[in-house]
Amino acid sequence: MDKICLAIFVDGLDEFDTRPPDVVKLVESLASTDRHVKICVASRLWIEFDDACRDVPNLQMHKHTANDDMAVFVRERFRPCRGFSDFQHAYPTETTELLKDVHEKSNGVFIWLKIMIDALILSVTEGCGIRDLQEIVASLPSDINDLYNSLWARTPEKPRKRGAMLLRLSATVVLAYKLARGVACR
Repeated sequence: MDKICLAIFVDGLDEFDTRPPDVVKLVESLASTDRHVKICVASRLWIEFDDACRDVPNLQMHKHTANDDMAVFVRERFRPCRGFSDFQHAYPTETTELLKDVHEKSNGVFIWLKIMIDALILSVTEGCGIRDLQEIVASLPSDINDLYNSLWARTPEKPRKRGAMLLRLSATVVLAYKLARGVACR
């Protein structure tokens, strides 16, 4: 009988709310279960993960992309925003610095970058000036959880209430779906 081969991909080892040595042990235990299980993990360059993966095949993506993909992402997200384009013509030095600050503050986390850019584009369309954008970037935390909390706290009460209702509704729909399918709920 043929064995089943399994590939497991885990991104963001550095984002677990667990000590890095414990994450390494978990990955090692998964990898040692069967020779037909292959695991591909991704993380920022942390010494604990580098040490654990030193003797296994690896690819250091940061050496191949050199953050070009993030720079392209930033450029392309701002391209359709006429207000930001106007800022680039009126304040070329300030907008260049702003984009550099956003890129650096993201610490290579795409979702942080997307959320930040979306917030900046919304601010531009609502009439904020270049100084306002600089203050927004300077004030927001680089940690993704802190960023979510900060943006939520800045959201006016009416949209925040609506957002809370949508979150509750989606959780209720998921629960109803599980119950209808007979899936055990925890």
